[in-house]
Amino acid sequence: MMNKLRKLWNLCRMVDVWQTWRLYKMQPHDRSAQLHICNRSQIHVDKTAKIEMLPKAILEFNMMEDPFKDVRPSRLILHENSRLVCKGHIQTFEAVKIECLPNAVVEIGDKSYINHDSEIRCRERITIGNNVSIAYNVLIQDSDYHTTYDDKGNPKPQTLPIMIEDNVWIGANVIILKGVIVGEGTIVAAGSVVTKSVPPYSLVGGNPARIIKQNIKHS
Repeated sequence: MMNKLRKLWNLCRMVDVWQTWRLYKMQPHDRSAQLHICNRSQIHVDKTAKIEMLPKAILEFNMMEDPFKDVRPSRLILHENSRLVCKGHIQTFEAVKIECLPNAVVEIGDKSYINHDSEIRCRERITIGNNVSIAYNVLIQDSDYHTTYDDKGNPKPQTLPIMIEDNVWIGANVIILKGVIVGEGTIVAAGSVVTKSVPPYSLVGGNPARIIKQNIKHS
């Protein structure tokens, strides 16, 4: 009981009441969903964009890791007709940036968290499954924002969707690029640059990331 009360008290201390109320006003939600904009968050949601909270979903944006220091601001930017879909209990910590460009969709599953200084830049679609752990200073982006060419001089697509399946653990300073599927239960080692899809239950690492071990398990 005391732990629940302490958690509730800490959450009340962190919540930015004005930002949270403003988003509730702009974005009607299921009554069972909870949206908590915490601390010094910078929220820019276009009037045509939408935050979709599924029933019983919870988004805690810009949570405090250390209660004795000032929290750096996080940024949530939703451009025209874009969507952030929250499918469960999601936590993000300080200095996280999530940006959805026009018509883009970011979808995040239950019991997933994004640690400090990480960034999601979405031009088309980025899907993050359930129980996904994203460490600090991770970059996930589904576009090169420039045209590249194959050996025959044909242009490659600038943008391809990213899928991160359930129970994935992404280490610190990882970069995940366009068109990648990270299979269920995979561990991406710190500092890796993931340019190609990864099979389930693999340990991958390096630049570019390669399979180090398969059939792994982690909690």
